[in-house]
Amino acid sequence: MKENATSRIPVRPEIQHRLKIFAATKNLTFDKAIEYLLDREDKK
Repeated sequence: MKENATSRIPVRPEIQHRLKIFAATKNLTFDKAIEYLLDREDKK
């Protein structure tokens, strides 16, 4: 079940759009997409 990221994290519409595209290309929910990006950042 996909959730609307803006229901919990206030972001600009452009960021929500980018997250939606990123999540769709990776076949992830918004939560998993954010988790993926944060994990990548932590590994730097």
